[in-house]
Amino acid sequence: MNHVFKLLIALGLFASSFFVHAQAAQDAIQSDDNFYDIIMEGEGLTLEQTADPAKEAVSGVSVVMDKEQIKTTAQIGLVEDVMSSVQTMPGVTFNGNWNSEPSIRGGYPREMQTVLDGVYILYPWHWGGAYSIFNPHMTDSVKMSNGVFSARYGQALSGLMEVTTVQPSEEIHFDFNITSIATDLFVQLPVTKNFGIFAGGKVTYIEGYIGAYKLFGGSNEITDALKTVPYIRDFYTKVYWNPAEKLSLTFNAFYGSDGVGLETDDTDDGEHTTSDFDFSMQSAFAALNAKWIPTDNTQIKALASYNWTFENLTYNGTVDGEFKYNEDFLEQYGSLLSDEARASKKYYLNTQNEKQKERMIVHQLQGKIEGEMELNASNRIAVGAEEMWSRSNTTQKTHGWNEQLKGDFPYPDFYEFDYSIRDKGNNVFKSATFALWNFGTDASLFSGEAGFRIDEFHIKNYSNDFSLNAKPVFNPRAVLHYTPWRYLEHFDKVSFSAGCGLFSSVPMELMVASKDMGIKESEVSQNRAIFAVLGTDLKFNEDWNFKLEGYYKHYLKRMFAVADDSNPMDTKLDARFDGKGFTTGFDLMLEKKNGEKWDGYLSYSFVMARFKNPYTKMYDDQTTNYGDPLDEWYYPDFHRFHTLNAVANFKFKEHWTFTVKGTFATGTPKKDNGDIYCYPAKLEDGTVIQRYTRNSFYSDSLRTQISCPVDLRLGYKKKVGKSSRTTLEYYIGAEDVFLNLYSPKGEKGFNSRTGKEDDSASSANFNIGIPMISLGLKISY
Repeated sequence: MNHVFKLLIALGLFASSFFVHAQAAQDAIQSDDNFYDIIMEGEGLTLEQTADPAKEAVSGVSVVMDKEQIKTTAQIGLVEDVMSSVQTMPGVTFNGNWNSEPSIRGGYPREMQTVLDGVYILYPWHWGGAYSIFNPHMTDSVKMSNGVFSARYGQALSGLMEVTTVQPSEEIHFDFNITSIATDLFVQLPVTKNFGIFAGGKVTYIEGYIGAYKLFGGSNEITDALKTVPYIRDFYTKVYWNPAEKLSLTFNAFYGSDGVGLETDDTDDGEHTTSDFDFSMQSAFAALNAKWIPTDNTQIKALASYNWTFENLTYNGTVDGEFKYNEDFLEQYGSLLSDEARASKKYYLNTQNEKQKERMIVHQLQGKIEGEMELNASNRIAVGAEEMWSRSNTTQKTHGWNEQLKGDFPYPDFYEFDYSIRDKGNNVFKSATFALWNFGTDASLFSGEAGFRIDEFHIKNYSNDFSLNAKPVFNPRAVLHYTPWRYLEHFDKVSFSAGCGLFSSVPMELMVASKDMGIKESEVSQNRAIFAVLGTDLKFNEDWNFKLEGYYKHYLKRMFAVADDSNPMDTKLDARFDGKGFTTGFDLMLEKKNGEKWDGYLSYSFVMARFKNPYTKMYDDQTTNYGDPLDEWYYPDFHRFHTLNAVANFKFKEHWTFTVKGTFATGTPKKDNGDIYCYPAKLEDGTVIQRYTRNSFYSDSLRTQISCPVDLRLGYKKKVGKSSRTTLEYYIGAEDVFLNLYSPKGEKGFNSRTGKEDDSASSANFNIGIPMISLGLKISY
């Protein structure tokens, strides 16, 4: 707690040092009639005048992208996705293609919380994280809180992403979008003055392309293996109703599904393998939001939601064939073989089956209520509480093969095993109360927010008679903005910010906690970190803006789990709550808005992130359940020191816009791999087979190559007729256009039965080997 008090005291001294001047300066500013009119526009709170905090960018707290900024960067590629824009924000580490889950200022991706219109979303991703569910046509704004965000929200250690959907307008409006592989349609339908509907969705149709390709004799490794062509099916609706002048109700609902199926049958150098893989995922939520303004200076908001996710995965594989011993193996281990095997220099492998089936259903209920009061034009207070319940029901069956030393044979046996589990899952209850004070206005010398949250959770499994109760944690937060200059010759505003806060979240591993993990209730804790930020924001004339922020985060508590899987029939998990870590760095953003000929922005992030899992290894290559090293300081596998993004929209001719989006990112940590070597293993029938492996160890110095993808988009947009409300837009886009000239490489894999190394290294960006070209037609009315 010493870190907490030191940083909070420093923040308090920063505020108090200017306190004497603050009131005098604020009085001087408000004495100007123009400022007074801006501040006092209308009396009290109304539904129309209340600012939406999810759309406000705040120095030291958040960056916001509105619908216009999202349009070009998110509407490139085979699947249009808001995350394509989010990944260019400062503080967001580049993840590579086909991976949308971001790391925010050095934190693990799972430390970020995602909120859609106030609802905590369980799993907002398609195709295992390749794309998000956030369609740019349903999104009004995205707020990435990478600083000291409001006490209104919790359950996040490294960033809060708030997505606000389109509010239906008072006129009929629709957006129809056709791209290379998908169609989107969204309609805004005002039924009455106080009642309206916004609805639509996305459907992909890659099946048609694959079918046509095969019909005309096309064939390649990928299309031949596809049994179920990758698909996305999404539907979203938003209904608003204002039954009274000061009462607003909103109902949101979403359903999404995606999946893929692959089937192969190959023979190579005597090895015959088959595989049959199916994956599907469905997610849905429904939420009711209510906003009531009982008096001119009070507001009450309430939220109730249900979230549901279903995952289904099946895999069946076989291997058999004739395999040859190599000369080195025969020389070193020939004495272990039968006379027949030594003479023939080969062995026959009877069919070995591998099977896996996993079904997971996750439920989540959320309730939240918040009251806000405006004390005067410069001060507002708010209090609230939220309650969440979640449970994960899991069915898992695994049939496979494992190696383990048995008996007197000096090398491992290769034996068959079955493992199954059917778990109703733990009931996880999360509770929180919060209070906050917003002070100052846009015209104040000082402004900011101070508040706190009290977060607690407990776990109960009624069928297994298992429970855990964690101690509540107190999470104070404060952000102060100091704006000494406004409306100068070259600047509209110059401000400085400082913030500090405590953040906590319930570890995901506790969803599957059980008695045999030996968790002591006295040790159970939320993941917890203290975060501090300092920054400046310069708004130049002519819509230029420059932002620079530095930060430091220290982990006070961090859970990790280690599995002893030497015997897969009796895997034991050991949970620890003493994980260490820190992240530090700085971000900058230079932005040009609303340019007549061009606009865009440049963002840069430097990140230093180090973690440690204090645990004495039982064997050399033992790691945490997430594959992280044990008992040494390490960079996480997603870490990049530098990420630079550049986005420019060139309006070179009326109706035409040419967009360039480029990224330069240094490499991620790479393991130090030894040579591939062979060793003997014995089957249950006594046959000695030749296996291959290599030792891999964490390296503090090795890195993959840099990544530098460049995306292009050319769009033509024009109204149909001079007074028409109909707008047409045609565009062509290309992702990673220099892929064939330069592509960062990852590791080369190898076959553990034959020792054969792959011909080429996998791409560190998970691309498909060619630039992705997309065409689109958009019709708006």
